[in-house]
Amino acid sequence: MVKLSTKRQPDSIDVVAGLRKLSNFRRPEWLGTGPDGRQCELVDDVWYLSDHLPGYDKSSMNVSWKRPENTVLRSRRTLYWTDYAKIVAYYSMESDKTRTSRTTSLSRLVRVVLALCFYLQNERRKENISSVKPADVNAYEDSLQVRDISVSHAECCLGVFKNFYLFKAEIGEGLSFCPYVRPGSLRTAAKRVGRANGHTLTLEPDEFFAILESALRVVNNSDDIVNTLDTYLNIRDRCLQVGRKSSLTKISREFRNATGGSSRELFDKVRLAYGAAIVVVFALLGDRKHQVSSLKRTDVNALLGDSCQDLSGTVRKTSPSIVGTPTSTAIDPQVEKALQLILSLTLKTREDYNGDLLLIVLPVQRTANKNPSIELPGTSMYRLLDLVAKNAQIDVTLRPHMFRRAFSMLWTWRFEIGDMYWLSQLLNHSNPIYTRRYTEDEDVWKFFPEQQQKLAYSVMERALTGRDLMVGGVSKSLRRYRRLIQSNVSVVAPELVQGIVEELIERHEYRIVPQADGYCIMSKKRGARARCSTDGLGPNYARRDDIYCVECANFGVRPSNRKHWQVRLDAHVAVFDAATIPILREASKAAIERAETVLGWIDEAVGMEEDHGEEN
Repeated sequence: MVKLSTKRQPDSIDVVAGLRKLSNFRRPEWLGTGPDGRQCELVDDVWYLSDHLPGYDKSSMNVSWKRPENTVLRSRRTLYWTDYAKIVAYYSMESDKTRTSRTTSLSRLVRVVLALCFYLQNERRKENISSVKPADVNAYEDSLQVRDISVSHAECCLGVFKNFYLFKAEIGEGLSFCPYVRPGSLRTAAKRVGRANGHTLTLEPDEFFAILESALRVVNNSDDIVNTLDTYLNIRDRCLQVGRKSSLTKISREFRNATGGSSRELFDKVRLAYGAAIVVVFALLGDRKHQVSSLKRTDVNALLGDSCQDLSGTVRKTSPSIVGTPTSTAIDPQVEKALQLILSLTLKTREDYNGDLLLIVLPVQRTANKNPSIELPGTSMYRLLDLVAKNAQIDVTLRPHMFRRAFSMLWTWRFEIGDMYWLSQLLNHSNPIYTRRYTEDEDVWKFFPEQQQKLAYSVMERALTGRDLMVGGVSKSLRRYRRLIQSNVSVVAPELVQGIVEELIERHEYRIVPQADGYCIMSKKRGARARCSTDGLGPNYARRDDIYCVECANFGVRPSNRKHWQVRLDAHVAVFDAATIPILREASKAAIERAETVLGWIDEAVGMEEDHGEEN
């Protein structure tokens, strides 16, 4: 839920009266309805928060205020701390003093607030919030330190003390001091008691492609699974029409008689196919879990029915709007097939579903829940993903965000993009800073294609040993490195150069991208010197042209590229001779000069090499 400048301010209270009765508070819009359809109230023992994100278990939006079993019941004090925690949670959402604006954030905050209140009641024996002293804050920091929690979680836990202080006027009582008043003091305390933050594990390239290949194979061979599932569902419907109490055993027996197969084996294949289709969508779109879970059946049907070219979706995590920001994504044929498979496998379930979400439970899914959700919950999705990993014989616990990280890192290194803007757009990030968290990773070298690594080592080694010529703007840097080597040894041997090459490629992050007309050779720092750069930070290969390459300090050409430049020269000469439009002739003339310049580099270097060979 997003805060708006026009939102109604929280009710004022009588400060002298202390804590108000919760029944006197205005019911907030972010409280939803319970399983019985009744509107949730602040006084209830369980809050059912609204604005549920698809793909997340609905239970994650349910907050229980019931006291833990190990809590000593001191009725008056316990009720006080419970009500105080509720009021703090209320103002955390309703007040402009905090940045809590979504129920997904509130659901996490409430649990932290309640845990702290119970700690102050039971461990520190506090009667009320006004009796809390700095020593209690220090004791809570110590208790967090032994729990081995992350810095981010520690910051969230300790930040509740600031809320206790901030809402003193609104609530009528609170902390008499702010424990983290200096800028950065809260973060410093969190770092002191918490361990370093982690992130979702990154799938290594071999694992990523093995899982994707396995999933694509299942999706492409899924027609028999869909047909057999239809057969089973028809048999089940027929048996249930004859007798509503028809046992699963009877249905399975008739299915075996009709197909010769086991219904249990069919269910396993159906779940695997469903998981494989979801994996293909995650792997080839690079979307967040809630984005994929928010996909609409009508939008998918529009795409598959050729009434639109792109798949419409919604991103809510980085959106300033409560309804999310619309997205439009070009779709690969493999993704289309995966989307079609999802529709086919869930066709039967949709007969009893009034919603429009794409991902819903399978018609063969069983649950002990009395009120099961038709929408696919996160835990069920995780189990499906694990089936795909097991089928690919990859020992890893799959999570949707792993595909997003792998997708972004592979995409980045495949195209050697220095400007993160386009990748940010593709991943629907609101700021390139978030994109760098995906690409500037300790595992990123694993995503630099193996053959490209070998090429980098080979080209650099041959250039530094003098076994291969490299001319162009980058030749100055290569000659400088070669002179440094020669100043220390009399013979430039390959084994000596190997260490230099490793230093350049691994420590200085030199990258070599082959093109038909030459090579782009640059370190991370030299990317800013790329002539095709649009931001002064790195290359933009979409603008790559001989106009920029010939003048670029990162461009290198080998004699093997001569044929390409000769063909380019001949083509420009033909255009110049045939053109009658002045501007076209001028452009061709300039291109001829650039091609002749590069050919001159190559011929001069080859000639010098031949002369040097004759002297020896």
